[in-house]
Amino acid sequence: VLTRHLRVSKTGEQDFNVQEVKATTEAIDTEIQEEKEGERYRIQVTYTPGTQARGRIAERITILLDDGKETFLEVPLYGTADEGVTKTVGQTDG
Repeated sequence: VLTRHLRVSKTGEQDFNVQEVKATTEAIDTEIQEEKEGERYRIQVTYTPGTQARGRIAERITILLDDGKETFLEVPLYGTADEGVTKTVGQTDG
């Protein structure tokens, strides 16, 4: 099991709310944590590889925002797993 945090912050004048986070696999669990309403959120991302997980991991989370229009952010998640144990997993901010 590996857990990382992703921070989403406003860069302009428009406030926003993180409405939902979707993942490309059920092995990824996310939790939205509000740090400053309308301005800054932290998303906890937990990857739990199954016992058959092997090789390269290439998944993605999609963050749906409520900012007065339908906005979404896509964040790729990469890593490798060997026999159900994660060796290295990283994420890039999108």
